[in-house]
Amino acid sequence: MLSMKKINFIYKITIFIILVLSMIVLLNSYSFSEEYRHYKNRDEFVLVEGNIVHILNQNDNKKIILEINNLSYQFSDICFKIVGKNYDVVFERSLIDELSVNDKIIFHTIPGYLGDGYVYPIVSVEVNGVRYLDFEEGYENLIQYYR
Repeated sequence: MLSMKKINFIYKITIFIILVLSMIVLLNSYSFSEEYRHYKNRDEFVLVEGNIVHILNQNDNKKIILEINNLSYQFSDICFKIVGKNYDVVFERSLIDELSVNDKIIFHTIPGYLGDGYVYPIVSVEVNGVRYLDFEEGYENLIQYYR
């Protein structure tokens, strides 16, 4: 039979684990809701032009990370991402196969920095004169991703 001391210890550990898990869920949901509030104003998105410096395709995570320089708009970082359904759309339209370092890229994103590790979302993309994702479709997909 378990002693009262052991039962008390197990109870305290259980409460601690529940509190830690609750905090993780709360912080994660705050991050998504903060981004959603930031993205929901479509008028804040800007059209930007630049040159691709680095390409990282994370197929398992449905994410493309692009480092882009020579930007026509001032940002605090050069990292941009295509995620979720937008990834599916550009993958289906063979953007991955066509991207190369030094390519000229024109895209819509939203300025504003939401903290360490933040990567700007891309909601429209044109590379070397070929449009792979238009703004209306990309914007709606992004909003759905963060709802």
